[in-house]
Amino acid sequence: CTSGPLLDEVRRLLDQRSEASRAYRAFGEEIGAEEIHVWSRGGIAGVEFAEKPDQSVWKKPDKSGFYLPRQNTSEGKAMMKRLKALPYFPSIQEALPKIGLMGNLPVLIDGRRGVGLSCCVYGWPKKGVLFIKVPWEDVDPAEMEEYLREKEAGRRMSCKLDHLMWEPPAEIVEVKEWEVLKEQDEWRAEESGGDQ
Repeated sequence: CTSGPLLDEVRRLLDQRSEASRAYRAFGEEIGAEEIHVWSRGGIAGVEFAEKPDQSVWKKPDKSGFYLPRQNTSEGKAMMKRLKALPYFPSIQEALPKIGLMGNLPVLIDGRRGVGLSCCVYGWPKKGVLFIKVPWEDVDPAEMEEYLREKEAGRRMSCKLDHLMWEPPAEIVEVKEWEVLKEQDEWRAEESGGDQ
């Protein structure tokens, strides 16, 4: 994808992420944190401190090394309120609905491994190039025809079969995986000054 609503939306989300990052850094400095970590899908994962923080405010709920505010103290609740007031840090996958795809939800299940497969977008927005990985599987055309009849009659709905009917908009060109990998290698080499 080199133009159109998907690229525009990814750029908008990246601008929103930059604003959120600035707010997170300022807040981190204010509370003495080294870093505020976010989930790739958006939202705050936890806060990292160089030294053990005030235990009446912070707790370490898992082995990640990140702290979250306590929910059983007034100080912790106040800190959680402040964290929740920080700007939202979006995932760029949230741009996929602009082209009719779901971003953070599995659209197909790999029956061999029982793994949910999702669409994803990645690339170099500054260069004006995005890649969209769209999971796919072959379905018997007779099954698809039957599904379309049942859907039109209001008797059936299938996210999987709806996904398999998706057609890319005109601004998106289908490429082979090896072409994507070749392009990525060239750009990485260019960014590193040709050291790869």
